[in-house]
Amino acid sequence: MNRSSYQPRPIRFLDLWTVAGWRLKAYGISYKRPQPRPALVEAARQSVTRRLIGEPTGQQHYNVGFVGIHDGRGENQVFLDLWINENELLHWYQVSPVDKPGSLRDAPADHNSVCVWDLMVQCHERQAWIDCVLSNPRGPDVDAYLSRQLNTEV
Repeated sequence: MNRSSYQPRPIRFLDLWTVAGWRLKAYGISYKRPQPRPALVEAARQSVTRRLIGEPTGQQHYNVGFVGIHDGRGENQVFLDLWINENELLHWYQVSPVDKPGSLRDAPADHNSVCVWDLMVQCHERQAWIDCVLSNPRGPDVDAYLSRQLNTEV
């Protein structure tokens, strides 16, 4: 196993994407860079678009979710999380070699799907979903959820 000491990475809100009727918060996570490389961000957007058009979910949903674009040390990972069935995440991810960020492909079945940095995005999004949608006394407020964005080093 190739080990290195833990080092914080920037997590930045990149943009709000509208893709195939979905509104998605796009986040960048990067190893020794301020943001993911543009080639990886573009590949992620194209891949997410193909996924949402080609394999739409049959679950109930609010047409919202988030994307993590992780320009990593050992490889790149892109994950798409969609809020379905009121309180669940539909999670899908792809990987690419560090030196070929645009070559995203589905990861093998036994591949990790979330790392410690990706979990920070999911934890933030979980709390925003609870606050704005599930426990909001005025009822679900998807626009308020979409306005809650994470920008940190972790």
